[in-house]
Amino acid sequence: PGPRYRQATDVLSAVLFEAPWVLTCEEVARGNRVVPYRNMLGEAHIGEICYVFGTWDWNVVTRWLAGLPPLLTARLRKKARAQQGTWQSLLADFARLGTQALPATEADEALRVHPSGLRVGPACDDFCRAFAEALREEQARPYGVCVRRVAHRQPPARL
Repeated sequence: PGPRYRQATDVLSAVLFEAPWVLTCEEVARGNRVVPYRNMLGEAHIGEICYVFGTWDWNVVTRWLAGLPPLLTARLRKKARAQQGTWQSLLADFARLGTQALPATEADEALRVHPSGLRVGPACDDFCRAFAEALREEQARPYGVCVRRVAHRQPPARL
């Protein structure tokens, strides 16, 4: 695919996924510890699952989901094994220690899971952030969680 295809997919991703994701993370973070993450090896929505369970090399489909080509070189296989180790260590630490095992992130940051380890970086790019702000101002989004605080009234007591 050419550069126009990439630009179009970047815009669609920001509009349909990333901007609502950023707003949802911010809303859920009010009163909760939220650590959003980005799988930096592979762009498929569930690509990290192949690394979590070690299935990234089962077949062509799992390699594609994991962001890998159909035929792997020794270098890519080593990188995928490193990504698997990073994901499995992250989840094992989380299972053992809870959220204390996760690096601290600010409101506009995400945990970036790389084959070389964990990093903290921007949750999204400037275009996505601008689109998220526009959605926030309009109080609308294509989909996603929209948390609203509702005051619950106590029913009147009956004697």
